[in-house]
Amino acid sequence: MAVKSAIALESSYRVVVIGAGMAGVSVANALLASNKFAASDVCVLEAQSRIGGRIQTQPFSDSLPVNVEVGAAWIHGTEGNPFSDMAKKFGIAFKEVAPRNPWLHPGGCKNFLFFDGNEKLPHEQVDETWQWQDLLMHKLQALATSPNAVDHQEKALSAIVDHLVESDEELREAMKAPNARARLDICLKLIEFWMGVNDDEVQLDDFTDIELIGYLHQPELPASKLGAIERSKMGQYMKILVEFPEVFWPENCTFIAQIKNSSASTDDRRIYFPVVFNYHFAKGVPIIEGVLVGENASKVSATFKDEEIAHALFLQLQETFGPNIPGPVNHFITRWDQDPWSIGAYSSLTVDSTDEDPAILRQTVANRVLFAGEATDYKYQGALQAAYLSGLKAAAEIVG
Repeated sequence: MAVKSAIALESSYRVVVIGAGMAGVSVANALLASNKFAASDVCVLEAQSRIGGRIQTQPFSDSLPVNVEVGAAWIHGTEGNPFSDMAKKFGIAFKEVAPRNPWLHPGGCKNFLFFDGNEKLPHEQVDETWQWQDLLMHKLQALATSPNAVDHQEKALSAIVDHLVESDEELREAMKAPNARARLDICLKLIEFWMGVNDDEVQLDDFTDIELIGYLHQPELPASKLGAIERSKMGQYMKILVEFPEVFWPENCTFIAQIKNSSASTDDRRIYFPVVFNYHFAKGVPIIEGVLVGENASKVSATFKDEEIAHALFLQLQETFGPNIPGPVNHFITRWDQDPWSIGAYSSLTVDSTDEDPAILRQTVANRVLFAGEATDYKYQGALQAAYLSGLKAAAEIVG
């Protein structure tokens, strides 16, 4: 509060933007571009020593100074996406990894490799697996909109899938194929990965440590907005980038999916990465990126040291590419759940959320307190363009 008073004594502003993440920067930039606000009219407050919020680019290491993305890293959709247009404007080349969303669809990615141990699955089984994933998504969506949805509202995603496999004739028939359940399980993991959710999504950490909410005493927030904030959660997304002395995996693949080793499943301390990204494809460097999401990411972050997590990824790669692959030489791991200003990687829907929550979060209070951020955009929630577009909407409301 002392800092706030000091600022008030120095200057007065027409607009104060709290936070220099994508939404905040978008608001400020749009206000200045409107020609109705001078730079001296707008103050952007940022608690950290950098701007960008959950966008952060930095060198991988001193010995390998290739830029890596600590936070947001993907452009989801090249048509009508403002960041696609910006990239083209600045001459940044694209590398397409999949032609479908959301967010990515592995079945549409030609260079997505699928391994069971050290055996690469035949194309027929890979195609069949993606068909199952489409079928599973269709069944889940149908169940979610059925009168019986309330019976499954509190269940974990894996339990719902078990129910569908037992009760749905089409899925039961599919499970007669070789390695069917193992392949369906990885479809489940990939759904978690693509959509940013987790099998235990309802147990994600509460979004209660954002202290700015506690300072906002006047005007008092409406009960509807307080309810939407209470229902808001922060999803977790941990990146594990491991550098090797050389590339020993297929150079031209984008992603590698690995069926979980059944012999390792009895060890509850074993970390499993359902899919890894080939950094060599995008950056030309010998780096593999593993990803953990949701409650799994939170548990791993709280339990393991960086070296242990990187070693777990190495052990999993040994199962596919053999025991004689070279060991890691460096690693870089993100822990957004431990960032005091973010408490997570992106906003997340829960079983208590409503379709109206993003709009409620965006609603203006007392005609002078506006809200922006990726959590306030229903269509693109969780993606970077949601933060950017929400900032434009807030600026447009201010300009009038």
